[in-house]
Amino acid sequence: MNKKTTAITIAILLLSSLPLGYAMVKGDGTFDPLTDNLMGFSEPTHVTYGQTFRYDVYGDIHWPIDTIAADNMTFLPAGIIYYSDTAKGSLFNDSHTAIWMEPTGDGIQNTNGYAKPFVWSIDAQLYPRLNDTNASAFNITWTANNCGVATLTIVSGGTASDGIDYGTTKLQGTVYVHPRFPTGFTATPISPNRIDLSWTTYTSMDNTLVRWKTGSNPTSVTDGTLLYNGTDIVASHLGLSPGDHIYYSAWGWNDTVGYYSLTYDIGDATTLPSGNNPPDAPTLIHPPDGSLYESVYNQYLNVHITDADGDAMDVSFYWENGTLIHTIMGVTNDTDANLSIPSYVTPAWLQHKNQKTEGYGWYVNVSDGTEYIIGPTWHFNNSYAWDIDENGAVSYIDASLLVSHYREAISPGSIGADIDDNGVVNYIDASLLVTHYRESYSH
Repeated sequence: MNKKTTAITIAILLLSSLPLGYAMVKGDGTFDPLTDNLMGFSEPTHVTYGQTFRYDVYGDIHWPIDTIAADNMTFLPAGIIYYSDTAKGSLFNDSHTAIWMEPTGDGIQNTNGYAKPFVWSIDAQLYPRLNDTNASAFNITWTANNCGVATLTIVSGGTASDGIDYGTTKLQGTVYVHPRFPTGFTATPISPNRIDLSWTTYTSMDNTLVRWKTGSNPTSVTDGTLLYNGTDIVASHLGLSPGDHIYYSAWGWNDTVGYYSLTYDIGDATTLPSGNNPPDAPTLIHPPDGSLYESVYNQYLNVHITDADGDAMDVSFYWENGTLIHTIMGVTNDTDANLSIPSYVTPAWLQHKNQKTEGYGWYVNVSDGTEYIIGPTWHFNNSYAWDIDENGAVSYIDASLLVSHYREAISPGSIGADIDDNGVVNYIDASLLVTHYRESYSH
């Protein structure tokens, strides 16, 4: 059999996931295979950070061929995509003599963006290729490692039976790695005029872009109306009307390379109907329910309040027996109402006596001026005034702290620490104190 000049057209098509197969870009019949052969990466590719993807090198055979190779492949700048694997395609089947020279060790240099040659070949004398034999020569698996753009280059391609490369055109490839998109996008109606949004962000995202419109979700970063573009994971859509049904879409954005995510997450919600809603049940902030040894020197009550209509509220604090402690007027929605109680205590509280059973009980009444809600009753126990370190016992540690703090003379009777009421707090008072409160008062 006479040897003939070999020509090959090779093209690459990205597959977004494995193993969906491959496709080829064939000639249109108007080119001369001897001068217009193609080898390399024939079209730009767009992938997502962290995605594994594959290129297939496909042979469009016009003459017998004995070798296909990809020599000195680079993927630069290094670090955008990582080479992970090369596999032989179906062009040379198992019955042929195949030389698989996949790079190993130093052959793959992801940190430098370089891979040494890999070659597959057959005995052209025994298994000649015909111009109607088309199949994949090999495929390359990659991982998108960082957002950015990488250029792929192969120095040479297939060789003919006489070992000559007849001017095959080498095409560079371009891979664009985009950031991930936010997930878990949730739209929650809060009032007739407000919808709250939340989502989860990921590495590679610097910002989240949220756009909205009525009728359907925005489908591009210019579709609909911009609502939010920032680094938070929550946003509020204000100024709406009762019964508005709003559709949202959210994209990721990488500020370093200036790319949006390839896809987006969606959500929608309808604002609440008009009319007044009662405040939500208050949430306990401090002191913890059932807590022990709360300081008598810095005791406060704190609740968080919200209202579906966004109204300001009046918060009234009560002891468990219904005695009003104090009312804080006009507390802003979705904030804390905080009350320091020493100015509003009962005579029993002034004695700083620890309650060894249920402790002090209290609750709040929250009103928006029209509707109100009464919260649950919470309990706490306070420390003795002499229990400076609040450990449930009065000891010489407390006495030392007490005398160190009140070392100077004071007006007689002006402070409970002056046990003998002689105008100074000293170790005589400490001795009297510890003698009187020697035992632990813990529960």
